[in-house]
Amino acid sequence: MENGGLFKEPSIDGQNNFPEVKVEYIAGNDVKKEAIIAIAGTSFQIKEKSSPMDNIQVVSISDTSVTLHFSAPQEVTKTIDFKPE
Repeated sequence: MENGGLFKEPSIDGQNNFPEVKVEYIAGNDVKKEAIIAIAGTSFQIKEKSSPMDNIQVVSISDTSVTLHFSAPQEVTKTIDFKPE
């Protein structure tokens, strides 16, 4: 499924230091959710509290979004919506 929910935020000086993140799939139940996200074009299967990359940790997965914490280039927590088409 394709998804329009993307995260790619410019920094204060206008440079894009964050990779593009796209939620491709969310599955599971209320107890255990998993998702597939693409970070800069590479797909990762994730669970809550996992780290698909050294500087990114999965905070939570809901039915409609994934919340990630980025530790570099700066400390930021962002929620990326899952928008199936």
